[in-house]
Amino acid sequence: MKQSLRTFDDAYRTQEDKFALCLRQADMSGGISALERLKELLEEREEILKLGGRKVPLTLSCCIAEPVPEQDVDEMLRNLNDDLDNMKNSTGTVLEYFEISPLQKFIETSN
Repeated sequence: MKQSLRTFDDAYRTQEDKFALCLRQADMSGGISALERLKELLEEREEILKLGGRKVPLTLSCCIAEPVPEQDVDEMLRNLNDDLDNMKNSTGTVLEYFEISPLQKFIETSN
């Protein structure tokens, strides 16, 4: 992870061996670039995991989110985890996630 991040970025390990990368002063394009670097490094290293007596190549499933100022970070992480959990058995799937304003959320849930 350190090799794919800039010196002022942060990486956090969450439950269930998930990681969150905090890319300061980066937009979606910067997030995609960081994940591409990480993906290339993982492919170069050809990491193999031993799971239940069998060898499995390490893979990467990821979501990129750009929080809005009033957004609850815990809620954003829950939404990202849900998206990743729903994609567990998919390969090559790309989701596009659009954050909506608190007013728009209120309008949608009131109907």
